[in-house]
Amino acid sequence: MSNDCISHALLGRWILDINYAEIAGTYDEWRSYSADLIRFVCGKGRIDGAANTLEIGCGTGNLGSAIREHTGADVTGIDLSLPMLIRAARKSIRPVCASLDGFNLPFRGDSFDAIIGAYVVHYISDLTRLFSECRRVLRNGAIIILTSSHEQIEKHHPVLREFFHGFLQIEKKRFPEINEIASFMERAGFRDIERHEIFLEKFLIDRTYLKKVEARFVSTYRLLTQEEFDLGVKRLTRFIEDSPEPVSREWRATLIIGRKNAVITHAGQKM
Repeated sequence: MSNDCISHALLGRWILDINYAEIAGTYDEWRSYSADLIRFVCGKGRIDGAANTLEIGCGTGNLGSAIREHTGADVTGIDLSLPMLIRAARKSIRPVCASLDGFNLPFRGDSFDAIIGAYVVHYISDLTRLFSECRRVLRNGAIIILTSSHEQIEKHHPVLREFFHGFLQIEKKRFPEINEIASFMERAGFRDIERHEIFLEKFLIDRTYLKKVEARFVSTYRLLTQEEFDLGVKRLTRFIEDSPEPVSREWRATLIIGRKNAVITHAGQKM
């Protein structure tokens, strides 16, 4: 398998190979984050201009670059896809090409003040090891994971739940549940686990969006058989043609935050 493919085994049964070299050029069209979300993440992670931040599974560096732009923090991005990392480096992200699954992170202990990861945990078969490694390389900060719960996938997925029917069960098998992720964090030694449901974005379901779907601009569409994909595109096309005006759909997610050590206030109380 080439370095541009990420292999994922969920609970030893669900195995997935995706070639990210094919979607690196269009990835930025999907992964964008609002200013409100960036402010919230930086506040929870105490990320400022002095913070050395690690983004795990950084892709093209959209999240890390937004944090860097907002705070001035130095951001290192680690990913297995070289085409993705090349684009991340253009955004002043320090790129590191390495696997996150089953390996030690290639950094010394106490190297980072915060760790962030967006839609990456469903690619990792050994989350205990990953989170243990994250805790090792953290100084005294927080890890912040952005993902979606099964309920959010079921209720809010902007396209798949309506037009690509068979994919819902595939996605729910890929994505660990929120409580499961929190449990892995706790086993790795993180404390004060927080969960926050957040609104990510509204998508306008129009012909422009249809073109992006037809190009399989994100990995999810590449997991369907050609027959399933073609049928979903037909449903989506018919929906757009029959709608008097473009319809919007919202996408929601969950932030899971764990801390290496408890936060102590000036009054000596634990937060």
